[in-house]
Amino acid sequence: MTAADDAARMLTLVPWFLERPAATIDEAAQAFGVDRRTILADLDTIGYCGLPGLGGGDLFDIDVVGDRVVVRVAWVEEPLRLTAREALRLVLAGEAVAAALGEDLPALRSALDEVRAAAGIPEGVRVQLAEDGTHWLPPLRTAIADHRRVRLRYRSRGGTAPSPRQVDPWALQVSDGSWYAHGLDHRSGERRSFRLDRIAGLDVLDTPATPRPADLDPAPPRYEPGPGDIAVELVLAPDVRWVADNVRPDIVEELADGGRRVLLHTDALRWMQRIVLSAGPGVTVLRPRELRDAVRRAASAALERYTHPDEASSRPRRKPTT
Repeated sequence: MTAADDAARMLTLVPWFLERPAATIDEAAQAFGVDRRTILADLDTIGYCGLPGLGGGDLFDIDVVGDRVVVRVAWVEEPLRLTAREALRLVLAGEAVAAALGEDLPALRSALDEVRAAAGIPEGVRVQLAEDGTHWLPPLRTAIADHRRVRLRYRSRGGTAPSPRQVDPWALQVSDGSWYAHGLDHRSGERRSFRLDRIAGLDVLDTPATPRPADLDPAPPRYEPGPGDIAVELVLAPDVRWVADNVRPDIVEELADGGRRVLLHTDALRWMQRIVLSAGPGVTVLRPRELRDAVRRAASAALERYTHPDEASSRPRRKPTT
């Protein structure tokens, strides 16, 4: 059983006992597929957890009376409220999803408008997706839905100039911040994955595509370091240790304060920029300088848009060329 399994179980234990006030240790052990000792150890750990600050009334109050568990914690039963930062992240993530899907999503738009209004987020704060290949999503979705072949001008990794390909697209997938199209490459005669930000041109053909295989289950493309990759070194504060689990680092060093130092290699600095920005001030970029400067510029631009939404929304936006 992994640490993630243990964390998921402990996160579920408190609401499980709150819904079952008379539940016993043995019943919990049976429900979660572990032994009594594990449940007791989990409850002991949970007793040291709670709201930030961990002051009086902030911790979970858990007692084991006989063989029964009593949980007393009033703030769990109160309606959850988003902080301003959480609301902004939710809105920006929702805007990014809507923009990437390129579809009319009235339910999502309505929900985002409600969050904006409740949190006081200016209407001018919007997501502008980087030119990372997402503008190829609509024609690829059309080709997949209509079972049609596409002609690509595609630059392979390490290549200097795009080369022509004919591909039967079967599925789209996002992994590590990049979009991929999975399908049959007619040049090699094999199943291949094509990163959308390496596509220089795309035409949907009238030629029917070969049917999608029944056993197609696209695995996330495995990243293989290349000679031109850039070394990235980050220091993570204890509250953003999770970043190391999302970037496939080469080296992870545990620090005395509970944080981490990570070293990785990547050819996608724009993706790293988004990771660093999403983690907030808990990430320090040691190198490269261009990533540090890019994060600083993006953060300043976001702050400018937030503090002066009317001016930001009136500026012309760059549109990708197809």
